[in-house]
Amino acid sequence: IKAALGLDCPAMQDAVLLAVESVQQDLLPPSFELKLTRVDGSHMALLAGASAVRSPAGEFLACALALTDITERARQMGELLDSTERMRSITDRTTARQAYFDADLTCRFVNRALCAHVGARREILLGRSFEDCFDSDEVREMLPRVMPALSGDKQTFLIEKQAQDGFTQYLECRVLPDGGPEEAVRGVFIEIEDVTER
Repeated sequence: IKAALGLDCPAMQDAVLLAVESVQQDLLPPSFELKLTRVDGSHMALLAGASAVRSPAGEFLACALALTDITERARQMGELLDSTERMRSITDRTTARQAYFDADLTCRFVNRALCAHVGARREILLGRSFEDCFDSDEVREMLPRVMPALSGDKQTFLIEKQAQDGFTQYLECRVLPDGGPEEAVRGVFIEIEDVTER
């Protein structure tokens, strides 16, 4: 196996050998990724899946290893992760609270300012509902404006609320649909900025 696939990484060797052992024992092995180096030195990503080849009597004869080239998909995923990290790095530098919600109003992105406002880590907020990411006053004011944005209408409005120190706080809120007039809206970008001083 090592010679056939040119596996020079012990972790990849272990993954292939584990798959072979699993099919020998009638266990269903998960698919797994292999990263190989071509003869020209370029890298290749493969999705591997193993299955047993048995005689009519059920005796194990061989392990069939199906390999699918996913190099382009792996490259695109790498670029997506890089762009997500760049976006996070940029948005974490602003004091405005920023978030992205999909069409079901499930949180898919939050910046540091929003996490600090809610008092929860990013990992906790991701995958949560809209109502879990803002306080009840903000939800009451924002939700009626978020729904039109899901239909493609950009919304900008002011929220007036009582701050914890007893003073009135003013928040400027922008809700931008993710999608143009010719396509379905995939979600909404939300930005909230404290404009009390202004």
